Amino acid sequence: MRARLKNLNRYLIDRAVASFAGSLPAGIAMLDVGAGGGHYRRHFAAQRYVAVDRGFEQPGYAGLDVAGDIRRLPIADGVVAAAMCVEVIEHVFETREFLAELARVLAPGARLLLTSPLCYGEHMQPWDFHRFTRYALERLMADAGFDIESLEARGGFFTLAAYLVARVPDELVRNGGGFARLMKPLARLCCTYLLAPALLALDPLDRNRRFTLGYVLVAKKR
Repeated sequence: MRARLKNLNRYLIDRAVASFAGSLPAGIAMLDVGAGGGHYRRHFAAQRYVAVDRGFEQPGYAGLDVAGDIRRLPIADGVVAAAMCVEVIEHVFETREFLAELARVLAPGARLLLTSPLCYGEHMQPWDFHRFTRYALERLMADAGFDIESLEARGGFFTLAAYLVARVPDELVRNGGGFARLMKPLARLCCTYLLAPALLALDPLDRNRRFTLGYVLVAKKR
């Protein structure tokens, strides 16, 4: 529970990846596009997990099965049975071209898990270009040749508030120097372990989900 509260966004994404993995048939090829170090491999023991990324962040391309530009995947047309793209689409400036490339390598009927942040801070600067609403995602996916099976917000306003409050101790240290480091244990207790859970408990009250950490989308290639 404490680890979940300290990185709520990562917990919600990991839960979505685990659910997607559990829905896939055993033995199929599952392509993780923009995989980083391939840290989601553990969820796909039943599938043939293939991690692809440019490999700039991994010494010796550790954790990758394929090193290459994800905008021009070194994979034949229509041979991939499932794919996922987790918190990657915001880092590719050429969004439509990237989605077209995903569609190219996927077989008809193949499923895709895509997650995208919305109310989330800049990260991996300067390679952080976009934030997409649910309406933008619907249009982009349709134009790229996908039918959406599900499109869900990663929590609502109170989950977002809990995430931000839980980060207060880390932001104090990042911005406040030595005194802030002394205050971190107290801030962790008050913000992360007391206030954040109370905010999370209120999230069912938010039915509109206009404020959210991001989206989890599952789609099928036409």
